[in-house]
Amino acid sequence: MGYLDYQYRQKIDFNTVADLTDTVFYIDLSDMGSDFWSGIEKSDGSDVVITTLADVKINREIQEFDDVAEEGHLWFEGDASASGTSFYVYYGKSDATETNSTDPWANDYASSVHMNDRSGVTCLDSSPLGSGAFAGINSPSYVAGRIGEGVDFVVADDTYIESSDHTVFHCSNGVTDLPRTWLWWVKPDLTASRVMVAKGNSGAEYYLEADGQYMQFFKYAAAGDKGIYIIGPSMVGGSWYHVAFTDDAAAGTDGMKFYINGSLQSVDVQTSGSYTFCEQSNVDFTPGYYPPSPAIYSDGVFDEFRFLTREMSVNEITHIYGNENTSVSSYYTVNSEEKVHLPDLILSLWSAF
Repeated sequence: MGYLDYQYRQKIDFNTVADLTDTVFYIDLSDMGSDFWSGIEKSDGSDVVITTLADVKINREIQEFDDVAEEGHLWFEGDASASGTSFYVYYGKSDATETNSTDPWANDYASSVHMNDRSGVTCLDSSPLGSGAFAGINSPSYVAGRIGEGVDFVVADDTYIESSDHTVFHCSNGVTDLPRTWLWWVKPDLTASRVMVAKGNSGAEYYLEADGQYMQFFKYAAAGDKGIYIIGPSMVGGSWYHVAFTDDAAAGTDGMKFYINGSLQSVDVQTSGSYTFCEQSNVDFTPGYYPPSPAIYSDGVFDEFRFLTREMSVNEITHIYGNENTSVSSYYTVNSEEKVHLPDLILSLWSAF
């Protein structure tokens, strides 16, 4: 038994159903129970450690840790097993100095934006590859999101967030397309509202749309006159959805896919002109805004935005949706607290005789 200088630990059993390597796990710390919160020694959560069952430490990220309200959000990276996956959460050490790490997002994440980690109206990016921040434009409001807070895009206020142009945000290297994944949680305000992610303008580069009208994924080859795109089903305004767009970059429109709530969707494939590869532009990356003339703004709550420089598999997308679907608590089980501090263990064993 490792980490004997910590007071307690709890085992977390995830109901994973596929073998995955270096995938992200999420724990809503409000699920940990009163024993966990009464055992915390550091008000900022710096005494919280994640390990494998072999007590190998895993670097983690904690957001919105509040030991008074007994709330917080924890992410870490690990391997999943088709027969279920378990980890330990250790806590209760007054001199612990654990800090947040970008390691949960090290497996090709170009962006991981929680919306609740901000400097003013600027959302901070937790990934090691991205630009580091998404600026809030026209003072967007931050409201209750799917996990913690989300950003509320309002068409009438022209609100959105943006990150400056960065190599990792492009869909191609200027010669051929590259594999990519975009995923986020969204709650469209109205049936016909738009919640989009765009890179480029006036038909340049790409944009993604997921709302009450339909889902669209456009990739442009040249200033809007050549491109490929797929159109998928619509969503209902006022409800939360997990959406994902993936592209394997090798099969044209056959490699472009939509997922809603972890399920692959049927799509309508469209083409325009002769497509070779996605055009590059130096325009900002803009969730919530597509900047042709006239500009198109989004309307709805947007949360947990991620962009990867690889195609994410259906099994991993299903895992992430199931794990982060906070309306369902059965994806993981929090087991009873165990005392692990060596003096306490010795006293406990001595008392048994």
